Amino acid sequence: MGKGRPRAVEKGVLAQSSIVSSSGLLNIPPGPVYYPTEDEFKDPLEFIHKIRPEAEPYGICKIVPPSSWRPPFALDLDSFTFPTKTQAIHRLQVRPASCDSKTFELEYNSGIGVMIRLWKRRSGGRFLGLCGPGVKISECAKHVLCQLYREHLYDYEKYYNRLNQGKAKSRKGGIHGERKNQQGFDLSSSKRRRKNLEGERVKVCKVEEEELDQICEQCRSGLHGEVMLLCDRCNKGWHIYCLSPPLKQVPPGNWYCLECLNSDKDSFGFVPGREFSLEAFRRLADRAKRKWFGSVPSSRVQLEKKFWEIVEGSAGEVEIMYGSDLDTSVYGSGFPRINDQRPASIEVEKWDEYCASPWNLNNLPKLQGSMLRAVHHGIAGVMVPWLYVGMLFSSFCWHFEDHCFYSMNYHHWGEPKCWYSVPGNEASNFEKVMRKSLPDLFDAQPDLLFQLVTMLNPSVLQENGVPVYSVLQEPGNFVITFPRSYHGGFNFGLNCAEAVNFAPADWLPHGGFGAELYQLYHKAAVLSHEELLYVVAKSDFDSKASPYLKKELHRIYDREKTWRERLWRNGIVSSSPMPPRKHPEYVGTEEDPTCIICQQYLYLSAVVCRCRPSTFVCLEHWEKLCECKPKRHRLLYRHTLAELKDLPLMTDEHNSSETAHDRNLRRQLPSDESGALTKKVKRGQVTLAQLAEEWLLSSCKILQIPYSREAYAKALKEAEQFLWAGSEMDPVRDLTKNLLEARNWAEGVRDLLSKVEKWSRHCNCDTERVQLKHVDNLLSFDPVPCNEPALLKLKDYEQEARALSQEINSAALLKCSNVTIADWEILCTRVSDFPIVVDESEKLVQMLSSAKVWIDNVRKCISEKSPAAIDVDILYKLQSEISGLPIQLPEGDMLLGLIRQVELCEVQCKEMLKGSITLKELEALFQEWGDFTVEVPELKLLRQYQSDAISWISRCNDVLINSHEREDQENVVNELSCIQRDGALLKIQVGELSHVDIELKKACCRVKALKALGSKVTLDFIQQLKTEATILQIEKERLFENISRVLAAATCWEERASCILASESQIFDFEDAIRTSEDICAILPSLGVVKDALSSAKSWLKLSEPFLVSNLSVSPTSNSLLKVEDLKELVSQSNLLKIFLKERSMLQTVLDSCIEWENNACSVLHSAACLLDSENIDDGITSGLLSKIEHQVTAMESIINAGFSLGLDFGEIPKLQDACSTLRWCFKALSFCSAVPQLEEVEMLMEVAPHLPVTYASSSLVSLLIDGVYWLKKAAEIRAPCSCRKFKLSDAEEVLEQSKRIKVYFPLMICQLFNAIKKHNLWLEQVHLFFNLKPGDRSWILLIELKVCHVICSLLSVSFLIASLWHHRAPLFRSDIPRKAVELHLIQTCPPKSPSPQVHRCRLAQAAHPYGQLVASLYQACSYAESCLQNWCLAAAQAAGTGAAQQDTCAFATGCFCCENIGQSWALLGACFGSSWTRELGSTDAFNCPELELILSEVQRVEQWKRRCQDIAGTSVGDVKTLLHALLEINNTLDISLYVYNASKGCKARELCIRCSNNFEDPEIITCSVCNDRYHLRCEGPTLADTNDAALYICHYCYFLGSGKISQNGGSPLVLGGKCAEFNELVELLSDAEDFAVWIEEKSVLCQLVEKALACKACLTEVVDFALAYHDEDLSIIVEKLSVAMKAVEVAGVCDHQGNCNFELALARNSWRVRANKLLGGPQKPLIQQIQRHLKEGQTISISPEDHFWRKLTEVKHNCAQWADKAKKVSIDSGVIGLDKVFELITEGENLPVHFGKELKLLRDRSMLYCICRKPNDQRPMIACDKCDEWYHFDCIKLSSPPKNYICPACNLQSEDCYSSPTMALDRSIGSKCEEPQTPSPRRREFRCKSRKPKLPVTSDDSNMLRRSSGIECLLWRNRKPFRRAARKRSQFASLSPFLYIQE
Repeated sequence: MGKGRPRAVEKGVLAQSSIVSSSGLLNIPPGPVYYPTEDEFKDPLEFIHKIRPEAEPYGICKIVPPSSWRPPFALDLDSFTFPTKTQAIHRLQVRPASCDSKTFELEYNSGIGVMIRLWKRRSGGRFLGLCGPGVKISECAKHVLCQLYREHLYDYEKYYNRLNQGKAKSRKGGIHGERKNQQGFDLSSSKRRRKNLEGERVKVCKVEEEELDQICEQCRSGLHGEVMLLCDRCNKGWHIYCLSPPLKQVPPGNWYCLECLNSDKDSFGFVPGREFSLEAFRRLADRAKRKWFGSVPSSRVQLEKKFWEIVEGSAGEVEIMYGSDLDTSVYGSGFPRINDQRPASIEVEKWDEYCASPWNLNNLPKLQGSMLRAVHHGIAGVMVPWLYVGMLFSSFCWHFEDHCFYSMNYHHWGEPKCWYSVPGNEASNFEKVMRKSLPDLFDAQPDLLFQLVTMLNPSVLQENGVPVYSVLQEPGNFVITFPRSYHGGFNFGLNCAEAVNFAPADWLPHGGFGAELYQLYHKAAVLSHEELLYVVAKSDFDSKASPYLKKELHRIYDREKTWRERLWRNGIVSSSPMPPRKHPEYVGTEEDPTCIICQQYLYLSAVVCRCRPSTFVCLEHWEKLCECKPKRHRLLYRHTLAELKDLPLMTDEHNSSETAHDRNLRRQLPSDESGALTKKVKRGQVTLAQLAEEWLLSSCKILQIPYSREAYAKALKEAEQFLWAGSEMDPVRDLTKNLLEARNWAEGVRDLLSKVEKWSRHCNCDTERVQLKHVDNLLSFDPVPCNEPALLKLKDYEQEARALSQEINSAALLKCSNVTIADWEILCTRVSDFPIVVDESEKLVQMLSSAKVWIDNVRKCISEKSPAAIDVDILYKLQSEISGLPIQLPEGDMLLGLIRQVELCEVQCKEMLKGSITLKELEALFQEWGDFTVEVPELKLLRQYQSDAISWISRCNDVLINSHEREDQENVVNELSCIQRDGALLKIQVGELSHVDIELKKACCRVKALKALGSKVTLDFIQQLKTEATILQIEKERLFENISRVLAAATCWEERASCILASESQIFDFEDAIRTSEDICAILPSLGVVKDALSSAKSWLKLSEPFLVSNLSVSPTSNSLLKVEDLKELVSQSNLLKIFLKERSMLQTVLDSCIEWENNACSVLHSAACLLDSENIDDGITSGLLSKIEHQVTAMESIINAGFSLGLDFGEIPKLQDACSTLRWCFKALSFCSAVPQLEEVEMLMEVAPHLPVTYASSSLVSLLIDGVYWLKKAAEIRAPCSCRKFKLSDAEEVLEQSKRIKVYFPLMICQLFNAIKKHNLWLEQVHLFFNLKPGDRSWILLIELKVCHVICSLLSVSFLIASLWHHRAPLFRSDIPRKAVELHLIQTCPPKSPSPQVHRCRLAQAAHPYGQLVASLYQACSYAESCLQNWCLAAAQAAGTGAAQQDTCAFATGCFCCENIGQSWALLGACFGSSWTRELGSTDAFNCPELELILSEVQRVEQWKRRCQDIAGTSVGDVKTLLHALLEINNTLDISLYVYNASKGCKARELCIRCSNNFEDPEIITCSVCNDRYHLRCEGPTLADTNDAALYICHYCYFLGSGKISQNGGSPLVLGGKCAEFNELVELLSDAEDFAVWIEEKSVLCQLVEKALACKACLTEVVDFALAYHDEDLSIIVEKLSVAMKAVEVAGVCDHQGNCNFELALARNSWRVRANKLLGGPQKPLIQQIQRHLKEGQTISISPEDHFWRKLTEVKHNCAQWADKAKKVSIDSGVIGLDKVFELITEGENLPVHFGKELKLLRDRSMLYCICRKPNDQRPMIACDKCDEWYHFDCIKLSSPPKNYICPACNLQSEDCYSSPTMALDRSIGSKCEEPQTPSPRRREFRCKSRKPKLPVTSDDSNMLRRSSGIECLLWRNRKPFRRAARKRSQFASLSPFLYIQE
């Protein structure tokens, strides 16, 4: 296991799959996602059981909880800190295997040395022909041998000799001994075996002294040395079966333990990092994400692609931090828990709800139905959740859960988490692919998948047939992984998740598999699977677990039975049960021993040996325990096989169909499973049942004979081999139980008798006396278990004990007057000397001890002399204890005398306490009882009263001394108050208490005086204080004199204030009085009144200030207008002021101005109301109503502005504004009587009407005008532009009729309605005439005439209509119709966008004609209409661009105006100008009717058809050509195309040029030398016209087909220059024109065109079908046909898309064949890539495999690929194949039809030999000799860095220090002369000329720095003769070739 690069990562599966891995991720199918309902979400295990059949085949699934389930995050994000681990993401997949870097190079070299010696031995002492007998040794061979020895042998021998010198016991032979070298080598242990190079086992003899020189680090045993494996670095040993995983044999080569591998710098793992706070970790995660993706959001595809690029090592080194596997019991859980502190932001109800939620991961493992409910302790990660805080690319590598548990992961918050999963049923395939893809890593660590440090791209798994599924977990989602499901993934950014394991019932079989896997790999298990099964079976488990549990119990029973029987057969017959559990109902309450080999818990059974009592192994590894014989081993078992077999029966208790009686019968059925168990003995075969029968017979006899300890022990020892078995051994177990019971009973009898007899002989010895109850217990057996003779003696002792007990009861426990304490002492002595302890003896001893203690206590009390030293309660307690002692004691009388003295003292003290007490009475009492030794409570209380009184008197005297002179009178008051309060509580009368009361009053008076001087008080308070001081006789004190002065100053100020208030003084008088009051330290009664008066005046002035401003500039829209009511209120308040102010008169003036304005406003409002109530409107002009309204509006606006100038909020202003707006609306409505308004103006007026003020909306004028405007809106809608089609003729007539009912008259609008009705009737007559014609006579021009003629009718009938209106409504007119109305009418009837200046002036005219000139205006209007028409027609002619003279156009328009057939003439004009500008006119002025719809629809159909036809034909709106002309030209192109097809078939053809389709009138023509078609010389361009080589001319078509081009470059465009018409579209147009109601000429032309196009299509189809079916070698036939088709298709003006596609395919195949022919027959060899690309191109165009060129190219590709593969292998084989074979391969490559330049260069370079090793170029770093120009490898000449000047050993042998080494003899034998051959490089001189600096040390990554700059060319010979040189080298070193090709 040497150190090497990861070969599979670099060259194997991963190297190939990594190219497509990134894109492959997009093909990973997603795992299932479930959205449970509220009901389904209640029980997690039930829901998972429901989805398991569907989800388990994926290995993973995602569960999205209902929207109502949103648990709070329980951790404090501010204080949360956690440790992290560093993950090297770039090394999760691509990393070298762990190894020992110190010994790798030496091991590699020494291995080569062994190989060299083997070759030497096999060649009979000759080294591969270099130094054989009769062979002249060349100088070069000498030098080669010298270099090889120094390179491969010297270091090895030196190292091996050093190791042997360090051993205490040297081995025979050294490195020079060939015998030991032939058998391999042994470096460190005599117990270690190795394999030789042929793989055979080699025996190594043991040393003479047999001692344990090495112990196993795992099992701590030095036995089984033949399988002991020693680490070649630390020299520690391991048994090969103790390794994890175990090895089957000792591996060849060096081996290193895991500790040494993991301690190496190249070892890989997740290193613990620093501890982070969440905020610091967030910043780190944000920086990492910005580094990779910036601030732009990244998609899932980008993240996955980048992650796998990093993992595969193509994105550089990347290390991230991951807070993984955080134990929630230490760092806290994200879910709420009952014992955790609730954050203040989370409500109590919500906290409690999620604490108890079954989806809380802290509760999940112990839910009802979970197998983990039985686990008692919290296993981190299994029972206790783990927390994960991740960042971008932090990953969890491929693994499955411990014990194959289920796992549940909840995403708390943050970025998503990407999961990959392999189903559990594909786990074995997954592991195979992992081992195949990463062989080096698995060789170094066979348990690599248990390390959780390796990732593999899922696309690699998919490519190897392993299904992989993906899940994207987002916040709030659960992810479930199923048992044995390998899963891994990574994070998209900062997030937090939490995970835990759980185990429903269906997990049990997977748990058994996991336990077996742990045992196989020797991994410590998390818990005991057998213990879990037993505890679950004994508990009240879920009924769903019954089938799984029963199956698992049967499995462990079968395994346990098999191994126990195997141990019995192998001679392990000793057994014993394990100690019982204290808490068998839980798993893990006690720690079980573990197997020292496989590390598994030994719950059911174990094997132990006497030699190592503290070492245990499982049953499978019993042979590995020690080398003792099996009979020294012992089987430990917790349950018998019978008990284990009963466990599956217990699971059937959940099956109601089976009764308890049936189960009992089934348990009692005989079982012969163990009865058939046999083993070999000396007398033959014997069964376990036979041995049991023999034992039962012999053991039953033992119970009958007298008890023998040896016999019982032997019988029980023999029974051990049966007790572990099944129910067939129940009789043995029963008899064993009886034997044990009998032995225990007999031993108990003997033991008790022995103790009794020993105590009787030796009293007070160390032997413990016997309890009488123990004796009674043994004697109570009836019948006795066995025959024990000592039973009779024990009965005698028991009778003596009974007698002693009765004596104690009679003498000590019964109260007798004549019994003394001495009698009790004598009886106690007898009891203590008896060997059996009776129960009454303890009571006797206790009573004797109590009596002695009582006597001592009484004597102490009587002898006490100190006063109050005895507690009275002690006396009473001693008095009560006398009755419990059944003996007479003299100390009792003395105790009673003392108690009587106590009672006398109590009586005296209680009498004194009932009345008043004085100090003299207390002193007399203390003189009598002061020295009494007993402490009486009442006497103690009186002492306390006396002490309190004396202390109080002392305190009182201290306070009263000089109390009146103290400044802190408040403290004096407090002290005196306290003394007074304490004196009142005294129980003794004292005389000083009355004096304290008087002093307290004086102190309180002084405190009040100080307060009066320090703060302002009322005058009454000062007066009262002065009176109180006089009463207490302290008024002469200085404090009270100051009080008198304050009272005098306050009285003087009050008199002045009364005077100011009585008369209205100035404001400064009041302010002066207030300032004076500040110096008086008293509360003045009048001060508040003065301040209120001053404050009221200032407040009034502040409120009046806005009204007194002279320049008011308040905006009318301001919200700060002053209220008139406020002004009036201020004027009224000024009368109540007590201060004189000049502003009062100013405010009155402002109020008078406001009242005057209000009167004016009321007058204007009245006038407005009168106007609005008038009902005489007429036309609004003659009545003068408009002028009145205008005058009234002006007046109102003036008053409103005056009101705003006053700056007050008048209530009349809104009324004035409402009236003004109403009058403006009326004025606008009345103005429409003299003008024709636009519809928008009328609609705006109508929109304003509903919002008119409510006050005036119901007035007469407004109501009439609203009705009129409503009618005007209807009329305007009818006459609005483009709205006539919305209304019918009846609608217009109805509106005209309504005009007679309204009281407001609109004459101009009525004129327009009459005009529209008349125009519509004239147009209907023309329509009826049109449809009465025959279908053939209905021309397109007539239809256009009907659409546009009503426009002209409108212009001609203007004068007639207006005149009719004049005669019809003459009485209603009082003035002329304004010219404006006529002009507006003409403008509306003229076409839009008219450029006429007259029309423009009409639009701008505003002045009306004078009254009385209506008729003149009408005639002028008629002439004006004619002028407008002429101008409009002239403009239309200019816009149409027909070239007609403007005068003709104007005359034509005048004629149209005057002629009778106006419609026909106008239609001709429309046909001349085109119909685009008439389209809008035809649909403008006609009312809605069926005739109009019919005309418009038919016109629209034909026009749409023509537009489609124009689009297809390629004509545009501005094109000179008409549609008919375009169709005729297309028809002509089809004739030419048919001519081309017919000419190719030999038909008589016209003489036409294919380019221009014209006859050959021009004499300058040219003929194609290939197709013989003729062309105009001018059509082929000026270049050809200037050349004289016309005889060799090839047309464009023939050149294109013969050159094999893919696209046409330089081909002439179509003749028409436009796009070709699509054939299918022409057919569709023809079918659409069948049902037209009018006749059009284009339809007939189109019919002819379609027929000719069909003929062309048939000809093209014939050519294409022939071309696609052609596969022969001759291309001229197909080229000729394709050339004709190309010419015809290019000339034709109609194209067929499907036919052209097929034609292009035929052209593409022809081009492919032409180019294939050129590749195969061209002058220059093609590259293999060109062949491959051409075949790929042919595959895309579906070239047939039968094609001649396809078959030929395929054959060439196959032959060349074989040669290229062979050449590639030879070029990198480092000299394996001989040079003759290389030359043959070069010759073969040169003769191939494909050019292989790179491969041939590599092969030629492969034939060049370099260095002393005579190897071809193998990419190792090299250096050139400065003398001979020969190139040498750095490692071959032992160079670590390039020197400044280098001379090779062959050129400078004398100067080299090779003769000082151990190779001196070898060098001398070879000779001193050495001629080194040279193989220089053309780069050498260039390299040397530049500098010597490029000769730097080159590693494996930088080794090509000297030679990669120019590639392999640096090793080619250019100016020399390479082949001759190479041949000379081969002949000289032919004997070296076997050796040269072995080293890699």
